[in-house]
Amino acid sequence: MMKRLLSLLAVGMLAMTTPQILHASSVEYSVNDEFSKISISIINRNVLAITGANGQVVRVYNLTGMCVVSYKIDADNFHYDLNLPKGCYIVKVGTVVRKVSVS
Repeated sequence: MMKRLLSLLAVGMLAMTTPQILHASSVEYSVNDEFSKISISIINRNVLAITGANGQVVRVYNLTGMCVVSYKIDADNFHYDLNLPKGCYIVKVGTVVRKVSVS
């Protein structure tokens, strides 16, 4: 009898609760000027082309996280022949990070 009353009480309490609707608040990020100036791309299948990053250091990581290339950029238009095996790599210039594919 007591078990049945507790069951009815539990079902009644669940039936009386109102569902809560949660809304995610929007977050706005300001665009850093560094992101808009630096361009990273691959040309001719294995040449890394970087513009707008004079004085920065470029680092290329493989997908295991090992740094395979590190070089100081000495010009506004920088080209570097990667000579890496085919695959995906992570290129980091300052705080700008891009995924590139070498084929």
